[in-house]
Amino acid sequence: MKPGKDITVVAWGAIVREVERAIWLISENIDVELIDLRTIESPIDRATVIQSVKKTGRFPGRS
Repeated sequence: MKPGKDITVVAWGAIVREVERAIWLISENIDVELIDLRTIESPIDRATVIQSVKKTGRFPGRS
């Protein structure tokens, strides 16, 4: 949904709008890549998520 270079956030459903708001609030400090699971293949397109995390080097909940 939104390319970025600092961190990857994967969301779906109503949470996507909340994440978009949060991204807008922090947009000056962190470049967030947002992946909406509804926009990628089902079952989960792991390659897209893995490629994004490799690019950004960060995924919330992981150190």
